[in-house]
Amino acid sequence: MKKILFPVIRDVSQVLVPTVKKLASSLGAEIHVLHVVKPSDEYIESRMIADGQWLDTFVENYMKDLSVQKAKVVPGDPADEIIKYAESQNMDLVVLGTHGRKGLDRFYFGNVAESVVARSSVPVLSINIEKSQ
Repeated sequence: MKKILFPVIRDVSQVLVPTVKKLASSLGAEIHVLHVVKPSDEYIESRMIADGQWLDTFVENYMKDLSVQKAKVVPGDPADEIIKYAESQNMDLVVLGTHGRKGLDRFYFGNVAESVVARSSVPVLSINIEKSQ
């Protein structure tokens, strides 16, 4: 495994950085960082710019000592875009966080991790961020 996709979201993904670092260093893998913006409003262009700046800062603050090959912001459905990127870039592994929501929260917020796990042709490591802190 030489290429790891790390989809990130604000205020959550920094919890997963130590795990991603351990994986990447033990495997000698490069990391691709992806952030997906749901196009849910008319301000998508400004959100893409703001989230691109946030992603650059995230990589600089949390991943500066890693081999990050690409940090990319894309619009779309998060699960669809993660799967599309993983397959088109020939990723060997996707590492993503899940909230471990249940009941109405799961219904309301959806479950990106579950969808990626169920549909991806690339192996997925899903980590419950609530238990990783």
